[in-house]
Amino acid sequence: MNNIGKVLRQARIDKGMTIDDLQKKTRIQKRYLIAIENGDFDQLPGQFYVRAFIKQYGEQVGVDTDPYFAQPKDVEPAEVEEYEEETPEKEEPTIASASPYLTRQQPRSRWHSLIPQILVIAAVVLVVFVVWFFYQRSNNSNISDKGKVTSSSVSKMHNAESKSSSTASSSAVSSSKKSSSSKSKPSKSSSSAKEEMKIEIKGQSDPNYTFAVTNLPKSENSLTLNATNGNSWDKVVVDGAALYTGVIQAGQSQTISIPDGAKNITVTLGATSNSEVKLNSQSVDLSNITSRGVSNLIFNLENSERDN
Repeated sequence: MNNIGKVLRQARIDKGMTIDDLQKKTRIQKRYLIAIENGDFDQLPGQFYVRAFIKQYGEQVGVDTDPYFAQPKDVEPAEVEEYEEETPEKEEPTIASASPYLTRQQPRSRWHSLIPQILVIAAVVLVVFVVWFFYQRSNNSNISDKGKVTSSSVSKMHNAESKSSSTASSSAVSSSKKSSSSKSKPSKSSSSAKEEMKIEIKGQSDPNYTFAVTNLPKSENSLTLNATNGNSWDKVVVDGAALYTGVIQAGQSQTISIPDGAKNITVTLGATSNSEVKLNSQSVDLSNITSRGVSNLIFNLENSERDN
C-alpha cells in the first residue's frame, strides 16, 4: 500500500494537476494530500480517513485504489478500532463526503455569516425610526405652540376691536355735533375727500420692502391677509405692538383693525408666494417682491389732509 502514493502522484502529474488544484476538487487539506503521496499515512487522522482520502484522490486522477486495500480474511482490523479511539485528539479535515455531519453544518455556517448583516440592517432601521419619531414629535409641539399663539393673538385682536368700536362710537357722536355747526362753512375737506389712497413701493432690500401709503383715512382702517395657494404663517406689528401672529390656512383670510393715528405697519409673510395683502380693500402690489418665502412689508402711513 505504500506504493499507492507514488502511483497517485504520477497520475496527478500526467493530468497536469497541481496539489492546489487537487485540494479544490477533493476539498482535502493540502498537507494530507502531500502525506498520501509521500506514504506518510500516520499524518492522517485515522485509518478511515486514509481509505476515504486515497479513494477520493484516485477518483480525481483516474486510479482505481480498491486493490491496494485488499486484506486477507483472517486479518482483524484491530488497528483501525484502536486508532479511532484517539481521533478526537487530532484535527478533523473539512471534507464533504467523509461525514454527513460535516455536510449538514455548511448551511448552518452560511446563516451564521448572515447574522452580522441582519443585525446591522436592524440597527439602521431602528436609528431611522427613532429619528423619525422625534422629528414628528417636534413638529407636533411646534404646531401646538403656534395654535396657542394664534388663539391668544385672536383674543387680543377681539379686545382691540371692542375698544376701537367704543372709541369709534364716541367719536361719531362728537363728529355729528361738529357737522351740524359747520355745514355752512366750505373747507378743503370737500375737495380732498375725493382723493384716493395710494400705495407705492419706495425701497427694497430682500427680504425687506418699504411702501409709502398716502391719503390714508384717519379712522376705520383695516389690513386683510389672504392665504391663496397654501398655508402661511404671518405676523402684523403696528407702531411696535404685535396685533396678530398665526397661521392662515389655504383659502382663508384674516382682517386686523388698524388703530387710529398709526404711523407704521410691519407685515411679515411666512410664504409670500401664497399670500395677498389688502389695506382698506385695496390690494398691495407684490409683483416686485423676489422672495418667495419670508418677506417683511413695511408701510409708512400718511393721513389725508382732510384728517389733519
